[in-house]
Amino acid sequence: MDRLVFENIPLEYLSDVLDTLVITPLIGDVEVEFNKPIDILFKYSAQRLPDNYQVFSERVFYIIHYPQSFLKIGSSSIHSVVGRIFSQAPYTGSLSIAVMLKREMSIEEMESIEEDCANYLNHVLKHEINTDYGDKDIEVHYRREKVFNESFRNYLKNLVNGKVETNISIELLGEISELMAEYILRKYENMMGPLFPPNICLFKTTIDEEGVRILKEILLSKPYVSLCDLNELRRICINRNCKGNITILKNGVCILKTKINDLEKYFITPCDAIQYNLLIKIC
Repeated sequence: MDRLVFENIPLEYLSDVLDTLVITPLIGDVEVEFNKPIDILFKYSAQRLPDNYQVFSERVFYIIHYPQSFLKIGSSSIHSVVGRIFSQAPYTGSLSIAVMLKREMSIEEMESIEEDCANYLNHVLKHEINTDYGDKDIEVHYRREKVFNESFRNYLKNLVNGKVETNISIELLGEISELMAEYILRKYENMMGPLFPPNICLFKTTIDEEGVRILKEILLSKPYVSLCDLNELRRICINRNCKGNITILKNGVCILKTKINDLEKYFITPCDAIQYNLLIKIC
């Protein structure tokens, strides 16, 4: 069995600002067509994270945005960061700063830096930036799943209703991204150094009419739909293979359909959750 992955784009091939970003999904060596259900066998098997990041590791800090005003900070390997951001199905995203580590760092240390950056940006946005920005009630988080899940659910509903409203323009996201890059390079200069100038790239995702139609049909007419929660799959499919199909939308949203106790159930989530938690075989 294989993992779902998204073809990575080297950072040097990205322009400063992309109108839209669409990345090819693959299961093993097979390219998966958007908006088309693919029959699969799958098993719940969470991908194990490394214990630490080695000295000279190349990491990229990023910001993803969901309307209206939710920002999430994270970091990823330089070789997978573009696909990682896209697979979280943001409305807009920013590659803030690429760094090389000057010493070995634990997972906990990296998460602490992400939390610190979120706290810093929350403080700056509320107290130091002029009122044109400070009154927008922007929320900055790091790895807080419950908060993220709520924002993602609201974003899906907005997509279906055709009313995606945001308080954060691509220009403002760029300014926030630059603030974070400057903060990281200033505060953690003894731990990491820059590989590229700050604000490597900003982009938007897109969803076509067919993707909206698919979402609308499931959300409005199917009785058993789970949003951003794969816990039932973890219980049922961790010790055996399950059967179903997967549909990948152009904005990085994944829809998994399967039968549990003879009930047809749909799981709608950012593809990031699928690729890190499921092993998949195309039937």
